[in-house]
Amino acid sequence: MTGGGEPPSVNAPFEGSYENPRAALKAVEAWWNSRTKALATRSVELSYGIIGANWAVFGSTGKLLSSPYAKISIGLTVVFLGLNLALTRVSAGLLRRRYSYAEGDPARWAREFEQNKGKDVPWPSTAAIDTIGAILREFRTWLPLIAGGALLLGILLPPASP
Repeated sequence: MTGGGEPPSVNAPFEGSYENPRAALKAVEAWWNSRTKALATRSVELSYGIIGANWAVFGSTGKLLSSPYAKISIGLTVVFLGLNLALTRVSAGLLRRRYSYAEGDPARWAREFEQNKGKDVPWPSTAAIDTIGAILREFRTWLPLIAGGALLLGILLPPASP
């Protein structure tokens, strides 16, 4: 709005999509949250699909175990699901500790906010929480994709008949 309460002229120069830098940062934060949540959800869904696809393609334990690619696919998927669960649990514990830290001394939390605002530092998180998050994002991206690739190789390159 202009100073006199009038809406800006249609011919006014375009000034961008965001009212201020904080609004733009909030948009990036919302995108980040939605993408990381989708990555967490979709990677587990894909992993279940890969396990099911292996059984559908190979049909029996004997056939599945005769394909090195199927064994790699299932093995990577199981490893991924275990690591995902374990690291998510560790992350949740660290976040809970961080919450207790903030609640335990609100004045200290406020001081730390003032000391860290505008800086590219992990606060209000911690370096450990951020590192686990980065590792989880890599696992959630690459392990299911590699497992799916191994499944495709198992389909395309069946074992030689004896």
